[in-house]
Amino acid sequence: MKTMNDPTIITKRGDRSGTTLSVMCGVHGNEICGLWAVRKALAEIIVEAGTVHFIFANLAAIALDVRQTQMNMNRAFKPADELTESERNSYERHRAEAIMPFLAESEVLLDIHSSKSAESIPFIICEPNSFTVAQQLAFPIVSHGWDALHAGSTDYFVNQRGGQGICIECGHHYDSAAPERAYNTLVRFLGIMGAITITTSNVAATRTRLVRAHTIHRAAESFTCVKTFADFDPLCEGDLIGYDGDSEVHAPADCIIIFARNTDKADGEAFVLGSEETVG
Repeated sequence: MKTMNDPTIITKRGDRSGTTLSVMCGVHGNEICGLWAVRKALAEIIVEAGTVHFIFANLAAIALDVRQTQMNMNRAFKPADELTESERNSYERHRAEAIMPFLAESEVLLDIHSSKSAESIPFIICEPNSFTVAQQLAFPIVSHGWDALHAGSTDYFVNQRGGQGICIECGHHYDSAAPERAYNTLVRFLGIMGAITITTSNVAATRTRLVRAHTIHRAAESFTCVKTFADFDPLCEGDLIGYDGDSEVHAPADCIIIFARNTDKADGEAFVLGSEETVG
């Protein structure tokens, strides 16, 4: 059931009928480019058609300028019986439950993120049903396959209900270009979806790489990367990625590595592997 008086979920409706959209920021509280972009959009954009829900997601983490407080909110959007008891009782899960009704009625979601990696390349996460929209957003990389690896994300939730979930990774948290990149993409997204009127003459043509994410490594004990990996760094078969406890972990084949991180938790997400595909 939707809470209609939540001041951190702002709904704007146009004078004409149209698509129901959601734009989210702050799923991870320290990813500040999305917060800036949504605040700017609320101040400057007039929705002409359809409905747009602007959602500030993880309020507790935003207030503390941290990624999360009790769990990764981008794993909280899945059935309760797929969560642990501590996850079910977490702040992030309770907040996700308040947001779910807005996402459930949305035909398309844009969820704005950034990365802790200083060398992060801006990219889009979506499934093939969103390729047509994603390829118009002028990002250098579109990556798919994540729903099978990361159940419980916001885009997963929308996809599972027949909508289109699109996540944009806008670069490093403190990349000076990230806030404008997030805002410009938000505006372009609303224009593509018909919610506002835009001109596209100033959008540079971008050659899009397509990457399928296919393998996630979860730590058996704890995981330590052998070095700092940038997102989409290429690996050759046999390359040492890091250590799971005392065991070496090597690339099983030529591939690409994404979201490589150290974790001291058993079952913690350590990295994702993918492969480049031909854009059809």
